[in-house]
Amino acid sequence: MNLGHSDDVKLFDPRLLGAALDGAAFPVLDEMIEYFAPEPPFLTFGAPGAARALSMYGRTVLADRDAFADPFGGTREEGIEVRVAGPEDPMVFPPRRFGLVHCRWMPLGGSALRNLIRWVKPGGVLLVEQGDDYPARSLPHGPYRSVSEAVADRIRIPGGADLPALLIRHGLTHVGCRHQAPETSAFHVMLQRLIERGSPWPEVIDSDLTDWPYDPVAQTPSFMNVTAWGLKTKE
Repeated sequence: MNLGHSDDVKLFDPRLLGAALDGAAFPVLDEMIEYFAPEPPFLTFGAPGAARALSMYGRTVLADRDAFADPFGGTREEGIEVRVAGPEDPMVFPPRRFGLVHCRWMPLGGSALRNLIRWVKPGGVLLVEQGDDYPARSLPHGPYRSVSEAVADRIRIPGGADLPALLIRHGLTHVGCRHQAPETSAFHVMLQRLIERGSPWPEVIDSDLTDWPYDPVAQTPSFMNVTAWGLKTKE
């Protein structure tokens, strides 16, 4: 199964995407810390908001492939180290280094998932977020559904329901999964920004988002944020 997505995901403002997903992810992060009690340091890929939440429990590394990324708007966050790295490179971090490793909406094909697990300490937790295109394709027909389906088609959002089985196949235990609906207002802002930046997708260009805050259909999230986790009990 291809868990990756196309380069079209780069059209999204990463801060807006992060804001749309943070609210759904934060309760799960807190539960993982409280239930499994992983020891710091912690590692997160592509999620400044998650780095802030994890840094409340211990030293945290925020990794991003973009060498020019400015995840905190020019400010320095206490307890967070920023590194230029992606999960596809096995040498960027030593094995068995982190008590919790987290990644958000990143391709897990090739060696990426194996590397993420490799960096987790025995007794530590891997936490993976992926998008799911439900209910984008089940919405009533109209502009909101057209835009939702266009976005799902372009970024090839994978079905997050397969994540638990994937983690089990890689030897993790105590595997769990949760589907959560992000705040719709954050996605509305993100899609509006696509139009303002000249989105190349006709379905987005031709849609009027002005009335979305008042449209009952548009109060249903286009996508779900699927969070799956597992415990590394052996090397």
